[in-house]
Amino acid sequence: MHSGKATVQKSQGMSNGQPSMEMMQKIQAMKDAWKSNPKDFNANTQLANAYFDISRFDKAVFYYNIANKVNPNQANILIDLGVSYFNISKPDSALHFIEKALQIEPDHVFGLYNAGIIYYNLNKVDAAITVWKKLISKHSGSREAQAAQEFIKQIENQQKKS
Repeated sequence: MHSGKATVQKSQGMSNGQPSMEMMQKIQAMKDAWKSNPKDFNANTQLANAYFDISRFDKAVFYYNIANKVNPNQANILIDLGVSYFNISKPDSALHFIEKALQIEPDHVFGLYNAGIIYYNLNKVDAAITVWKKLISKHSGSREAQAAQEFIKQIENQQKKS
């Protein structure tokens, strides 16, 4: 289960770049169960997470969007949806959902981390640094805060060279 822990570099359930047979069977079983109740929040979330884990972000977006319509304003779903959009090269949509999640949970560790990555990739470096500094201040001991600190150092070093 993701629970808003998705980050732009996460991927599981893969071997040699392909989903495992076990994972594909699990997804097929979930899809079969989903057909009986396509508006079920948990079924959509589980399918979205499974597709995310095998880097099928287009499919993950589809199921996260349904889950979000059924049960809106769930920060974790919004973050995972945002990360999925980022991974299909739709950074504006990604940022929209991450920012929406941060309106609900302003200090969400994965929301702050991913917002910084998306801002950076949109060439909004100052916004990235601002959000990463908030992450560092609110969650100083987390892996995400440590990574954000490294990103900020790299940006500052690049700016010194310019």
